[in-house]
Amino acid sequence: MLFKKLMELNLLEESEVLTTCPFRSQMRNVTFIDSPDGSHWIKEGDFILTTGYFASGTDDWEVRFHEFIKGLIDREAFGLGVKIGRHIPYLPKEIQQYACENDFPIIKLNNKPAWSNFLLEITHALSEAKDDEIYQLNSIYEKFHNHLKNKGDMLQLAKVLYSIIKMPLTIYFKKMNLRIDYPEQPNHNINLDYLISTAFNGISNQIQRVKYEQTLFLIKWINEKNTLEGGIFVWSGTDELTPKIKIAVEQAAIIANLEVEHQNIINAIEQRHLNDFILELVNNSFESEYYVQKKMKSFDLKVANDYRLLLIHIEHDNQIFKENLIHKVKFMKKFELNQILVGQNYDSNFIILIPEEFFESTTNELFSFIDTNYSTIKMKCGTSRPYSILELSKAHREAKISLMISKKNQVSEEKIISTNFERLNLERIIFSEEAIEEAREIYSETLQKIIAYDDKNKSGLLNTLYNYLEYDLNVEKTGKRLFIHKNTVRYRLKLISTLLSANLDSLNTIILLRIAFTYFHFVGDYRSKSLPLNLNESTANPTK
Repeated sequence: MLFKKLMELNLLEESEVLTTCPFRSQMRNVTFIDSPDGSHWIKEGDFILTTGYFASGTDDWEVRFHEFIKGLIDREAFGLGVKIGRHIPYLPKEIQQYACENDFPIIKLNNKPAWSNFLLEITHALSEAKDDEIYQLNSIYEKFHNHLKNKGDMLQLAKVLYSIIKMPLTIYFKKMNLRIDYPEQPNHNINLDYLISTAFNGISNQIQRVKYEQTLFLIKWINEKNTLEGGIFVWSGTDELTPKIKIAVEQAAIIANLEVEHQNIINAIEQRHLNDFILELVNNSFESEYYVQKKMKSFDLKVANDYRLLLIHIEHDNQIFKENLIHKVKFMKKFELNQILVGQNYDSNFIILIPEEFFESTTNELFSFIDTNYSTIKMKCGTSRPYSILELSKAHREAKISLMISKKNQVSEEKIISTNFERLNLERIIFSEEAIEEAREIYSETLQKIIAYDDKNKSGLLNTLYNYLEYDLNVEKTGKRLFIHKNTVRYRLKLISTLLSANLDSLNTIILLRIAFTYFHFVGDYRSKSLPLNLNESTANPTK
């Protein structure tokens, strides 16, 4: 029973409250004490009645009564009702001040009624309050039971809760991006995302009373597997947290938590299907773009022209943490969910397919999000070059090499280390799991294009490039070897540079071309290209 209800009893109508009047404390029992050590035997929530007889008749009665009050407060008694004038002439100011500082009510009782009358009426009121509380709680449980039985949604849950507590409220789930205000949106503009992100420096399982931006309200956090998912916000500044309000909010939170768990199961199943589809894409399991588009449509995804593949290694052993992080990443601001594919591979690395057109803006947003919200974790990344939807196996290979280089990086102390395959040269061979396969890729990106051009145009670009490298990038010596003018050599080299989109003055480009020629001579089937091993000018028939 609350203090307010206690003061409404008939026998207490003529009583006077001498100290602080608490709003939240609950009275659980009433008892009479008139012995100096009586405070040792009370329980939390007891309302104590006394005449103060134990302290009377001595010069130090104020000190003895003060010690009695201190004992009651230490044992968290509900309050004290005392008859003043019989044995205690007055309540000393020091005791009043001490009681007020500790939010402990002291009531000056009417001296006329017998103690039995006080005990009987208060006990009867406590019994009625208990019966009423049981009835109300049963009614509350029944309402929520009916909600579950009828498979009500979150809006209906908000209606049920409001019908009980009669206070405006909001149910908010961050991951599901769901907010329900009932009966209407509150007149303040508090950022619930921020509240959930900060969680006021700690999440409590209890209903919290909060003052934020001059607004008083209650919060009951919604947790699922130790992850903060959202909360129930009761927009009321009342200090009176009755058992009815407490039970109703907690029951609503339990049901909301079940909804979160249900959605998480659905999301986990959908994510596994998406993971499998992404792995099929990067393993080149599809031959038809039509089938890919059909599959993408089933995930509500659009097919982009070209994708870059981003592999992310999170230095964290907890798989649940990684799964939760995937969900949070997917609901980042400005994240194009209908075009970006986010999943995990068999190594528990994040695998993200991002259309080329907004790759840079997306990765900047992603890295900023990780850096801001997960300041303690370290992240290694590898990025591929852009490829079409049916060439993602190449993107996966490149991203794996880039990621491996990021993981081997012992120089940078940055929290996020990212390697782009386009900037790699000799590292492609050093860090590749299949050096010969990587050399073949370098060959296909360079010499194979030149050979195709020579076959079509009856030119000698390959032969010119070979001799240019053999004569240490000396244009004059190359021209003499091929019996052509040095300007012709320069022309052909410029044509090769344009064909390969590469700078032949760059040492890195020369290294890659050397690797390509090595593959061509010792591994590649050069004879099928109608070019002899020695690549001399007379057999290659070079032309300008």
